[in-house]
Amino acid sequence: MYLGSVRFFKHLILSVAALLIIALAAVIVYFAFQDNSDRGEGGAPALYSEEEGPEITGPASQNPFADVNPEDWHYDYVIYVYESGLMSGTHTDPVLFSPDRPLSRGEIVTILYRHAGSPDAGGNADPFSDVADGEWFTEPVKWAEASGIVTGYDDGTYQPDAIILMRDLTVILERYAGLAGAALPDESEYENFDPQRQATRADAAVMLWMFLETT
Repeated sequence: MYLGSVRFFKHLILSVAALLIIALAAVIVYFAFQDNSDRGEGGAPALYSEEEGPEITGPASQNPFADVNPEDWHYDYVIYVYESGLMSGTHTDPVLFSPDRPLSRGEIVTILYRHAGSPDAGGNADPFSDVADGEWFTEPVKWAEASGIVTGYDDGTYQPDAIILMRDLTVILERYAGLAGAALPDESEYENFDPQRQATRADAAVMLWMFLETT
C-alpha cells in the first residue's frame, strides 16, 4: 500500500514537471515568432518607423525587389532611393535589394556619386593601390577622394569592400552635405542611433532620405 502511494506521487510529480516543460517551451516559441518588423539587422532597432517615412504613391508593381515587402520598416525608404536612381539591387535572379546586408565603402561613394550626377572623374588621379581602372567603384572613389568626402588608409589602400559603421556613414554624409551646401540632421534625430553598429543597406536608404529632405 505504501509502495503504491509512493509510485503514484512519483508519477504525479513527473507528469506535472512534463507539463511545466511543455508550457515553458510554448512560451519561448510564442515570443520567438513575434513580429520583428520594426527591427533592423541582427535585431537592431530600426532608425525610423514606416509612418515617418517618405510617402510612395506609385503602384506596388514598381517594387522590383523580392526581399522588400510593404510591411517592412524600411520599405518606403528603399523604394524612394530606388526610384531616385541612388540605389539598385544586389542580385538579378531573383532581384534582391539585400536590406540587411552590411554597407561597404565602395557602395556608399557610388550612391553619393549618383546623387551628384555622376560627374566625370576620369581626369582625377587614383591615389589608392587597390582601386583599379574599370571597377564599378573606380570613378566614384576617385571623385569622392578628390572632393574630400573620403580618405584612404595608411597603407595607401581604400578597401572598397570594407564594411562601414553607422558613425562612418554619418561622417561621410556630413562631408557630402558640406560639399552640397546642406546640413545633415543631427544624430539625436535618429531613433536608437548606435554609432558602433554596422551600417546596412537599409540604414543607408533611411539616412539618404533624411539627408535629401534637408537639401
